[in-house]
Amino acid sequence: LWRHVLQTEFISTDDNFFDLGGHSLLAVELISKVNQAFEKTLPVVTLFESPTIEELAGIINAEEDPTVQKSLFCVRSGSDKETPFYFVHDVDGEAILYHGLANSISPDRPVYVLRPYGTAECPILHSRIKDMAAHYIDEIKQIQPNGPYHVGGLCAGGVIAFEMACQLQDSGDDVPMVAILDALEITTKPSRSIWDRRFGSVSTVIHEKGLRKVLLDKNTVPTLLGKIKNALIYEISTRSKNIYDLVRVNYYKRYIDAERALPQILKSIPVATVYRIARKKYFPGIYQGQLVLFRATEATKDENVPFDDTPVREITSDPTFGWNKRATRGVHLEDIPGGHSTMLHKPNVTVLGKKIEELLQNTE
Repeated sequence: LWRHVLQTEFISTDDNFFDLGGHSLLAVELISKVNQAFEKTLPVVTLFESPTIEELAGIINAEEDPTVQKSLFCVRSGSDKETPFYFVHDVDGEAILYHGLANSISPDRPVYVLRPYGTAECPILHSRIKDMAAHYIDEIKQIQPNGPYHVGGLCAGGVIAFEMACQLQDSGDDVPMVAILDALEITTKPSRSIWDRRFGSVSTVIHEKGLRKVLLDKNTVPTLLGKIKNALIYEISTRSKNIYDLVRVNYYKRYIDAERALPQILKSIPVATVYRIARKKYFPGIYQGQLVLFRATEATKDENVPFDDTPVREITSDPTFGWNKRATRGVHLEDIPGGHSTMLHKPNVTVLGKKIEELLQNTE
């Protein structure tokens, strides 16, 4: 499986997956194949603590999967002279995406990642953002009882990291740096809707040729009608799915709060679904200090990339993505090459890591 995923024949049982060229996307592929082959439910983040074939075999040979999966994982132990940094998982619950970033920060700095608190059957056992943040703080304090604390995350991870910072400050802890990686503030609505994106090119044509000429053009009218049809289908299907997800997650909350066994229909609800419902009922506080917002500048042009890489700056006109109202000292802006996800890929992640370390040095 390793040879297939890494496309190499020369692998030792004590070779490190990441030293062999492994990255977050390949890690997802490898663990998926391992789980299928050995009938396991190992999370992708397992590769952080067991990055060799020998170590991974030990996990596979375990008689049972862990009942409850811990959230905090150490990516690099670093030096006890440096303050650790904690990165929070993305909207899908993945934390492996920070591996390249961890290696782009000073090797002396300890780096940890946080994944959702859950089980093999229930990927996330929290249905409220405040509860997620509180649990992650509890796990952090088991290894670092006192501040200062540095936290951050991509997208949803940035929102949760912000909530963690507010809770830590409320309890009297110092949080000098909150790194928000290309995340829209949760109460801020996108300036560009799906309709804007679908009809942007059509609007340009109408503006250039005039509405009369467009309506008389037998080639343009079918295109316009097709776009309207597709947008309506998208809107209806999206709203229907949102209603279904809302009902399912509300029942999920009741079972979790009552500590009752989940019926089959409520098992394996994706982390992203739970988070999307949770964000609708979450209202953030105010961070005492200056937030740091890292903005992706341009999506990848690689058509083979299997995810949406659209930077947040393309869906909002607010340069601070709405975060300016959430900090007493405003927002420090840093532009990073790459898109929403590819800012964490080489070579962009090297720029991001260097900038984070530079700002950390200025806070300490």
